[in-house]
Amino acid sequence: MSTSPAQLSDHPVEGRVARAMVELLGSGSLEISPDKAEDARAIGALLPSGARLYVNHPPRHVLAQSLPALKTIRAAGLEPVAHIAARRVASRAELESFLERATGESGLATVVLRGGDEPRQAGPYASGAELRSEGLFARYGIREIG
Repeated sequence: MSTSPAQLSDHPVEGRVARAMVELLGSGSLEISPDKAEDARAIGALLPSGARLYVNHPPRHVLAQSLPALKTIRAAGLEPVAHIAARRVASRAELESFLERATGESGLATVVLRGGDEPRQAGPYASGAELRSEGLFARYGIREIG
């Protein structure tokens, strides 16, 4: 359930602060860690339905660890967006498996591709451009790449 600025407190200061918070949340972006999937429910109660919530791809995490968070985000009425750090992807098989499961289980349609901050790549990809060149995103129903 979302809250509009008009529904907020009539108290002059509290109402003004609350309206500013709603506007900020509506125009900014928020992300959660794959380890914090349960936070998506609480965040979903604060954001308008369909708002994007990003799941980052931190060091020492494989892509599959993002799946519970992506599913919880979708269940909370929000739009899940997965960060994919190219240098952390160990293989094409890992990428394909993730895309198949993420699109099928959470309706993932948007990803953000980054090289990542690893000094050495874990697999065949050094950059987001290399991930994109595989041609897998459209095949699995990803409609937007950032």
